Amino acid sequence: MNNIKIVGVGSFVPERIVTSEDIDGLIGKEKGWTAKHIKIKERRYAEETVSIMAKKAIENALEMAGIDREELGIICYTGVSAEQPLPATACSIQKELEIKNTNVLTLDINASCISFITALDIIGKMMDRYKYAVIVSSEKGSECLNYKEPESSALFGDGAAAMIITLSEEKKSGIIYSKFKTYVEGIRYCEIYAGGSKVPPNIKNITLENENLFKFHMNGPKVYKLASKYLPIFLDEFFEEAKITLEDIDVIVPHQTSKSSLEIMGRKLKFPQNKLVDIIENYGNMISASIPFSFHCALKEGRIKRGDKVLLLGTAAGFSIGGLLIEY
Repeated sequence: MNNIKIVGVGSFVPERIVTSEDIDGLIGKEKGWTAKHIKIKERRYAEETVSIMAKKAIENALEMAGIDREELGIICYTGVSAEQPLPATACSIQKELEIKNTNVLTLDINASCISFITALDIIGKMMDRYKYAVIVSSEKGSECLNYKEPESSALFGDGAAAMIITLSEEKKSGIIYSKFKTYVEGIRYCEIYAGGSKVPPNIKNITLENENLFKFHMNGPKVYKLASKYLPIFLDEFFEEAKITLEDIDVIVPHQTSKSSLEIMGRKLKFPQNKLVDIIENYGNMISASIPFSFHCALKEGRIKRGDKVLLLGTAAGFSIGGLLIEY
């Protein structure tokens, strides 16, 4: 076990609520289409920047941890919605927090929807050198939606969540096991094609013909097919290698991909509904913020308690799968 302790968790959601009826108008569907087919009642769209949302989530986590922001030794931003290409979004977050201490490691980790659990695994291994670290996911996916793709654009919402960790002196909590796999056969099924070195974001490249290359694209049926094929295999390997069974796990916090995927996850993977955290109806898919945000919701509801074994599980563009088993 990697003996770390989660001492603070916080989250933030924007004020603007976007209902399914609002989405119907944006995607050009009849009233009630989104509620019937996507099964999400509402989501939030942010006016705030990514770093401001992150700041508010971190302040929430700092309050729970009972520590000063100047005690943070690492600020790790995890996610897709970078503040800008350069510098790292973590630098902007440090600026928003007005941290004067310069002995802070700032870094970004982008593994798409499993960015948070990837970062928690990596940063957890560095905590012998730092007193406190904050890992924060802040996503503003609403900026990149392509409303010509109704099934994907109706899924997403904005928000942020943060977690503060330290070394566990009692050695009673930490990361029990982690596993990550990537199947690049699905690399084109979920992507924003342009905006990098392949198709640079300069004005000469942006035309009416190719502007959708700069927006989010997902082939939902093909992503679902890959997940259905590989997720059961991944979990069989995970449980065997971790020497644990599903019965040993108290709470499962999955990436909130879609309502149908969560329902199928419960049936196909035989996840008990009382163990599965499902908040997608009221918040949508918050990309990398989904897992920590769902964790915070479950914590506030009393579903996660000290000593519980919690499985953080997600799929991501790439096509990647990640699982992290922690003892809270």
